[in-house]
Amino acid sequence: VLADFAVMNIQDASDGAVSATATPGAVGAIVNETVTNSPISVSGNSTTAQATINSALNTLSLTGASALNATAGLVNSQSNTAAGSAAATVQFGSVGAIVFDGVSGSPLNVSGNSYVATAAGNTATNALNATSSSVYGVSGSQAIGGAVVGGNTAQADYAVLNVQNNNAGIAATAQNLAIGVLSGGPGTGGSNMSVTNNIVSASATGNRAVNSIGLSSVAGTLPSASLTSAQSNTASVTATVSGVVIGIGAGGVGGSNAVVSGNNISATAIGNSARGTI
Repeated sequence: VLADFAVMNIQDASDGAVSATATPGAVGAIVNETVTNSPISVSGNSTTAQATINSALNTLSLTGASALNATAGLVNSQSNTAAGSAAATVQFGSVGAIVFDGVSGSPLNVSGNSYVATAAGNTATNALNATSSSVYGVSGSQAIGGAVVGGNTAQADYAVLNVQNNNAGIAATAQNLAIGVLSGGPGTGGSNMSVTNNIVSASATGNRAVNSIGLSSVAGTLPSASLTSAQSNTASVTATVSGVVIGIGAGGVGGSNAVVSGNNISATAIGNSARGTI
């Protein structure tokens, strides 16, 4: 990296598999007798399985008290091979409130709970910040990259170069999960029941990058800036959600409100994802 200040990250996973599995079982409130005038809430619980082959957080910050005369470059290179894989699974779990003999005058709330499975090949956040309180005095932009990152290059006074190659199979699975309220026995009387804002998610990504360059707005000529991201994905990327139930089950309802809203079930598979800002 030809620059006055530089950060270079190189990650190469040549083989092997990474995996994460969460089997949480039951989480919540189980009441064997009739509930009277006693609010029950099951909220804010989370179960996460995350498997990532290469992950990086790269930051380079320069500050000029008056003039900023130095160049800077940030390079991130990540790769893996077809011999590797990343798999994340969340399975066989329930979150909620179960009352066997009915409810009277007792609100039941199940909210803000989540099951999340996330798998990725290469992920990176790359941030270069060059701020000056007066003027920039940089002259002669420098090149970064080259043979070490597959021939990819970037040239500017301030440059970020991100190169990612995913060749490993990526899979995220969320299966056999339940979130909600179950009331048996004589039913529910005068008790509001709500199952809201719960999440079940499976997300799989081959390559993901967030790249940014921050400069000051000052008098005079601004320096040059370059942000380059090159991504390649040759493998399968899959996300699956199955056997998921979110809701309310009651033996009978009298004078009670039942609300199921704002819940989200999602499966997302992305080969390459990049966001860049200057």
